[in-house]
This record gives sequence, structure tokens and C-alpha cells, in this order.
Amino acid sequence: MTQFLLTFARRLALAIAFLGPLALTSARAADDFLPPAEAYKYAASVTGDQLIVRYTVHEGYYLYRDKLAFESATPGVTLGAPSFPSASTTRTTTSAAR
Repeated sequence: MTQFLLTFARRLALAIAFLGPLALTSARAADDFLPPAEAYKYAASVTGDQLIVRYTVHEGYYLYRDKLAFESATPGVTLGAPSFPSASTTRTTTSAAR
């Protein structure tokens, strides 16, 4: 029984030694995100009766049309449905370890 416990303790220590840094990396990864104002910079201008908003998206970040919403902070001013230029698509591939 003592040999079993020693073997178990060694294996557990090895697992913690190898998997521990992964857990710390995951915890730190959430802190590595840029604030939204930095990741998605925008400039707005008015041309005629159109409000034009242009986004500059930081490398490694993505902006999805269906997640955008616009509203006026000025009472009595309403915005129509937005129109978007052609999308620039990026394919992200992942591979699972076998």
C-alpha cells in the first residue's frame, strides 16, 4: 500500500508540474485582452444625411456585423438601419490532437 501511495504521489506531482503552468497561462490569458476602445478604434463623420463609422480593428481581433448596434445619444434623433461594405473574411482553422 505504501508503494502505491508513493507512486500515486509521484504521478500527481508530475501532473501538477506539467499541467500547472497551463492553468496559470489560461488565467493570465484573460488579462491579456485589450480594452475594447483599443481593440476596436473608430472614427465617425457625417456626410450629407449619412453618419459614417469606420473601424480599425487590432490584429488578432474580429468584428462581426451581427454584433454591431448603433443608437443616438441625442434625444429625438433616430438612426436608420445600417448598411455595410463587402465583408473581409478571415478563416481560422483549429486542429485537434489525436
